[in-house]
Amino acid sequence: MSSKNFQPSRRRRITRSQTSRMCQQIRRLSRRIIELKHENESLENDNKDLQDEIQRQQGLHLSAREGYDELQTKNTQLAAKVHELEQELDRVRKIGDSDRIKKIRSEAMRVIQERECEIDQLQKDNIRMRKKDEEIHKLQMEVIQYKRAINTSKHVEGQVSDTTIRDTMNGLFSAVRNWAMDVSRQDKLEIKPIETFHGSLFALVPDFRICKPKQKMHTLVAVFSLALVHFAQGNYAFGYPSTEPIKSATVLLGAIDKIRGVTKQRKKQWVILTNELLSKDEEISRQTSTTLTEFISFADGYYKKVIGSSFDSNSLFALETATKPFMQVIFGLHLQEAEYRISLVFATQPDKTQRSIDTKEMEDVYGEESGTLQASLFPAISKEVVSRDSTTERIIVCKAKVVVVSE
Repeated sequence: MSSKNFQPSRRRRITRSQTSRMCQQIRRLSRRIIELKHENESLENDNKDLQDEIQRQQGLHLSAREGYDELQTKNTQLAAKVHELEQELDRVRKIGDSDRIKKIRSEAMRVIQERECEIDQLQKDNIRMRKKDEEIHKLQMEVIQYKRAINTSKHVEGQVSDTTIRDTMNGLFSAVRNWAMDVSRQDKLEIKPIETFHGSLFALVPDFRICKPKQKMHTLVAVFSLALVHFAQGNYAFGYPSTEPIKSATVLLGAIDKIRGVTKQRKKQWVILTNELLSKDEEISRQTSTTLTEFISFADGYYKKVIGSSFDSNSLFALETATKPFMQVIFGLHLQEAEYRISLVFATQPDKTQRSIDTKEMEDVYGEESGTLQASLFPAISKEVVSRDSTTERIIVCKAKVVVVSE
């Protein structure tokens, strides 16, 4: 935004009590982060110990099951042997050999006793295995409870899903395009970018010089997107820093970003918890609600660089009204646990030739799947995800909106 179009608000003097209260909030925040870390590490260690115990108990259960199967096999063999002895006993009875009968009876009794002992052992093993099953089930339930506790301790309010972000971007694009369509019908509207802005506009809408309603509409949407991306890069995580303590928190965030050795996750935790503390103050919440107004003023500066005096700033009121339902989610991307990035794709190559559509990252507003880009209208949103091997993967949450000339 040019200095002519934006006058910074008068700074208020920070009182000693405000500074003390801010320091106390930061110290409480630091202690809370350490406590959460220790709780999380303790829960994860307990979870690991329980998993090891389950594996050990499962090994014992498997050994007992194998012993049970072996005893069952022996039992079957003994039953077959008893059956053979009983047949032999009947045969001996028929021939009247009393000595042999006594011997067979003795052998049969011995086999029967062995069988009864083995059956008794099998029953004891069965009871023991049932107890092991109950212990394993109990341990599994404890693991589930610990996992739920870990998930609960890591949950942060205000998180939105990728689907919500995608739907919000689609709704915002429709609102901006409808506004641009109405404004582009104004006869006096001319596209005359200043020299320093010419290259940026050409990279998004190469045929902006044609100045027909279609090209005007494309230019209006693209300039909004350019302003949105640059405003989002301002790192206004707690709202537009026009007053205290939002201004101090924003400055502190900038300083933390420059500290080496602090992971993105730790920085993100600091941002989320600081915003949670700030949002509890009604006055600060009212200050945060002016972020959309500040952005519209920021965008007005971009439109004047592209269109000049022919642009009616009064039409920005309609733009603010149309985009208001969607901007809270967009401005809140800084407060998500995942790392989201909003970025534009260019319609031209470095040699100023037009690019072909890449359907992995772009989608034509009219449904075309091949061809060269006539205009890049709306930014994409991507998310950085850390995989199991600690590598960072980029996932497209919402594709960039483009206009394609089919081949």
